[in-house]
Amino acid sequence: MFALAACSDGSVRPDAWSSPDVANDVAAVADAAQDAGDAAQDAAEAVDDGLVVVLYKAQRPSGENCLSRDTNDQFSISPGDPLVLRSYDTNGTMVAGGYVTFARLFHRDQGYWTDAAQNAPSATFSVLDPDNTGTTIDPFTYGRIVTGSAPGTVHVIGHYAGRKSSPAAGTLTIVDGVLQSIAINPADNGSFGSPSFGPDPMYMPKGRLFPAEVIGTFSSGTFCVSANTTLTSSSSNVDISLLGAAVYGDEPGDATVTATVGSVSDTIDVHVGPAEVAEVDLKPSFSTIAASGSVQLAMWARYTDNTERDVTGESGTEWSVARGPLAVTSAGLVTAPGAMSGDSGEILGCYASVYRDPQNVVHTDQRMCSDQRLSDPHATYHPEFPIVWNARITIE
Repeated sequence: MFALAACSDGSVRPDAWSSPDVANDVAAVADAAQDAGDAAQDAAEAVDDGLVVVLYKAQRPSGENCLSRDTNDQFSISPGDPLVLRSYDTNGTMVAGGYVTFARLFHRDQGYWTDAAQNAPSATFSVLDPDNTGTTIDPFTYGRIVTGSAPGTVHVIGHYAGRKSSPAAGTLTIVDGVLQSIAINPADNGSFGSPSFGPDPMYMPKGRLFPAEVIGTFSSGTFCVSANTTLTSSSSNVDISLLGAAVYGDEPGDATVTATVGSVSDTIDVHVGPAEVAEVDLKPSFSTIAASGSVQLAMWARYTDNTERDVTGESGTEWSVARGPLAVTSAGLVTAPGAMSGDSGEILGCYASVYRDPQNVVHTDQRMCSDQRLSDPHATYHPEFPIVWNARITIE
């Protein structure tokens, strides 16, 4: 039915553009144009086995839902044949009704799998939706998928440098479901090395960021609803991360964090303790000395709240030669006995301190060295390219 619009002469006329039916038709035409554009792009590109879409924050066939570490190694990506990657779960299942999951596009570059998002916006996605689920990918947020209202199967296609991924990877199955309850970090996993890391309750030192992933129990199963969750804190000493499902220890103290999805909620207790040693820096980091000379190094402890302190003369400091014709005293004085011009070496420094793990268990044997950093579930590691922060010495 047409609505009525007022004319300048006081009469009325049918207003086609205010008709809900016509408005829906206009939207349908726009959607069809977008689909046609995607189809044209797909037709112009060749499928490349060196491009693979991996879905995460979705239910995986292995049973995992929320993966808190968005790193390459959680998908078993390794050099070599792309079938090594595809042998792992690249697909996922999500519930219908506007719930959010994510896609990442990996491409093989010189024998290694890397995230094509590093080259965005040249890396893009499109969705094949043969079952008309209404699922979309947010064009303004890389890889953010919003499920439609209907169940079915969609295929997420990655596009990069004139190539596209196969629909075989990146298949999202969408099912009906009614949300019944939610839980924050239900696995109570306190292991930094686990992709499902997330303790409950959680302890964190000042300055750390820990995940607060939220699993929803639906009538059809369990699904990650972190991206649909609103987090609030009962105290200003615990902040909610702008990055999403994570909390930040701003100041020592206790707080209760509440997660809410629609009318359903859950809480988690968070305790923030004093800042802990996150890394050890040796200064100066680069030195040049004569074969008969020496250099005095200083050891600095950098804490989780980004403060630092000179701990050179304190108990708990250890010095050793990592490589090269060098010698170092217990006070950090470096010499090069027997070295020749052009030789080089490295000095390793370690500092022992008290540490509490994410489940608030005290460890008195925490030993942080200059060639390592405190494990961070949100950090991206490339073990094939280790970065060393030892002090480097060159003999002139």
